[in-house]
Amino acid sequence: MGVNKSKSVLASIHRLYLDYKNKSDADTILSLVTEGIKEKVLNSNNFEHIPIEELDLCIDILVVDAFIRCKIFEDPEDYSYATS
Repeated sequence: MGVNKSKSVLASIHRLYLDYKNKSDADTILSLVTEGIKEKVLNSNNFEHIPIEELDLCIDILVVDAFIRCKIFEDPEDYSYATS
């Protein structure tokens, strides 16, 4: 079940990325994706209230990890990465 949840989260981040992909520069896109995920979490029925700073940190970690592993944004040409 954990694998499906991970894929679901990555798919949600990826959909937001696709929405903003051609509308702005990379830094702004990253910021918009992060804010979009935050809005989804805050509006979720599953959200257990935690301090907003903690939520921001968790979202930043997820989005940056997905970015670094090229799971959200396009792979740079000829770049190989670990798939752990």
